[in-house]
Amino acid sequence: MNNTVTREKRILKIAAITGLVVAALCYLLLRFGFPGAVMTGLIIGLIVAVILWLMGRGDDAAVTEASVAAPVASPVAASPVATDPVAAPVVDAGQGGDIETAASAADTGSVLKPSARLAGQDELASRKGSWKYEGASAVDAMPDADVPPVAHPGAEGASEAQALPDAEAAAGPSIKPEMLTAPRDGGADNLKEIKGVGPKLEALLHEMGVYHFDQIASWSETEVAWMDQNLKGFKGRVSRDTWIAQAQVLASGGETEFSSKVGKGGVY
Repeated sequence: MNNTVTREKRILKIAAITGLVVAALCYLLLRFGFPGAVMTGLIIGLIVAVILWLMGRGDDAAVTEASVAAPVASPVAASPVATDPVAAPVVDAGQGGDIETAASAADTGSVLKPSARLAGQDELASRKGSWKYEGASAVDAMPDADVPPVAHPGAEGASEAQALPDAEAAAGPSIKPEMLTAPRDGGADNLKEIKGVGPKLEALLHEMGVYHFDQIASWSETEVAWMDQNLKGFKGRVSRDTWIAQAQVLASGGETEFSSKVGKGGVY
């Protein structure tokens, strides 16, 4: 009750101050007449008082509803859950037990323990072994698996056998072609005029004893197979880049489209 009276006094005070301020503004700034300014202030003050009074009623209603709802509480929710294992019925696992009783006991959080050992339980426990991870690799786990070699075709210096593990394995018989210990008079031919032969491969051919176009042009199929298998880092290049056909043209004094580009410079 005291709170209500105090609130109404506060509302009246706020409304009166608001009305006076509005009346003064209307009289001084808006050039209202004195009676008009006073009337305007009264109206505004009354409106403010009504608004504040309605807002106060809403707060009272909210407080009343909260006070009514607060005492209502579920006695079941407030009571602690019984955890006494003695109160829970014990299910005899050996005799089958009551499924519904076991379920209700599980809901109360009690622990069910069989009153008798199950048949064969001791024998099963004695047969349990231990397992230990030894970090065996996938190859050890599958000893008969055919694991292909890891290929790195983009790595510099990788052999052709690594990039193509089955390409040379399926090759037929091979014979090493005749090699020279040094180039003939007049010096070695420019083997880089053969498409597929760069400076590095040309140096390798010189090390093996290949210096001239006519040597390459005379290789047989078995000799080509040997070269394909023994060009370290460039296996299979003789057949793939058709060296024989190019060398035959160059050995006879002719030119290929690629050799003419090399002759003009700028290729290497």
